[in-house]
Amino acid sequence: MNIFLIGYYGYGNIGDDLFVAQLTNYFASKKDVKKIFICCQTNYYQGFSDKVLFFKNAQLSKLKRTLLLLKSDCIAWGGGTLNLQDRPRNLSRMQALSKLMGKRFCFLGVGLESVKSEKKKKIADIFEKADLLYLRDNHSYEMALQQLQLSKSPDLGGDLAFLDLTMYEKFVKPAKQASDIANISFSGKFWWGEGRAEF
Repeated sequence: MNIFLIGYYGYGNIGDDLFVAQLTNYFASKKDVKKIFICCQTNYYQGFSDKVLFFKNAQLSKLKRTLLLLKSDCIAWGGGTLNLQDRPRNLSRMQALSKLMGKRFCFLGVGLESVKSEKKKKIADIFEKADLLYLRDNHSYEMALQQLQLSKSPDLGGDLAFLDLTMYEKFVKPAKQASDIANISFSGKFWWGEGRAEF
């Protein structure tokens, strides 16, 4: 089985880079997975399994991208936040082509931000055609159910950046040490707003 991962990869975003690391480690550990193809803006990734092959977006012609689709059994948008203000043409084309070739098309661990009311039907259509829609948080799940009114319920899980916690063990203090933290700060995207920060 070959998997083609697409997403916001190679842009220097730590969250998306964690998705790449977690997903590829997970899939590479499966015996039935032979190759994992990943499209990225810049290939600065290191230390990945021999099963993982990176392709720069700028170097992928339409023909090469189509050949990767043909070689793949499953195409997946992995991790990241989808801020779907309009019908994403490239994503829609990729999904349509995948379906035409008889491939599975999935959304893995995505978060949803906002959807313009006039675009709801088009965006809902993309999710309806997915073989799997796995959302990472309650906010995204409720948005999919209430605003997009999907005919089939999506799956709800956690953030893929935390798929395997052993990756973070070296950063965790031993439990024996007393914590002297008095204040804590949360940082994020400025456009998340108060409600998201509270969440």
